[in-house]
Amino acid sequence: ILFYRRFINDIFIIWKNVGPTPNEMLNTINSLDTPVRLKMTTSDKQIDFLDVRLYQEEGRIAYTLFSKPTDSNTLLHAKSHHPKHLISSLPQSQFMRVIRNNSNAVNTQHQLQTVWNKFLSRGYNPRDLTKALDRCYGAP
Repeated sequence: ILFYRRFINDIFIIWKNVGPTPNEMLNTINSLDTPVRLKMTTSDKQIDFLDVRLYQEEGRIAYTLFSKPTDSNTLLHAKSHHPKHLISSLPQSQFMRVIRNNSNAVNTQHQLQTVWNKFLSRGYNPRDLTKALDRCYGAP
């Protein structure tokens, strides 16, 4: 195992092709006397882990924000009765999530536009969105 990370129910492993194969290891683990059963997804091209898609780009590992196809626009509405500070901080936190979870500038810009449009459809003011995005890039 070259790399191992676990977050609650999700495990991410990079496996070197020596010793038991990933399938053999999975079968061994799943044969244990425990109610826990593991599932495995493998790929030489890309793999999704939590909200990130890892893929190869020019011989390096790259990453981009990943959303499941069933994902819908469940952002809080701007007129929600949640505390004002929560509603005003949401755009910046979501913009930062896009910026942090992308290694490619083109993907970042495309996904920022997608998130921007989601906020607009939930009643957010474009001026407030601009301010939130500016803060992400260090503007006062």
